[in-house]
Amino acid sequence: MAKDKNIIGIVFEVIFWILVVIFIYQLIAKITGNSPTDFTILYTGFGIISSYILVATYNFARFMGKVDEFMINSRGSFKKIKEDIEFLKKK
Repeated sequence: MAKDKNIIGIVFEVIFWILVVIFIYQLIAKITGNSPTDFTILYTGFGIISSYILVATYNFARFMGKVDEFMINSRGSFKKIKEDIEFLKKK
């Protein structure tokens, strides 16, 4: 996990891991002959998939924001390099 993660990313990951634990518990209970129905297990599985998609989408959006910031900084850097080269040619 990155140090600069904000609270939304942490909440999404906590929800994901809670659902994973519940899903594993339900599978173990089903295998040992206890009460969870097949639909309960399926709903939890779909919840895991949905929360994973949320986590992945959030991380991708954060990455794209950093790429955009990098592109803006790079564009400015190339302009400065061009100005420096022109300045050195004049000397």
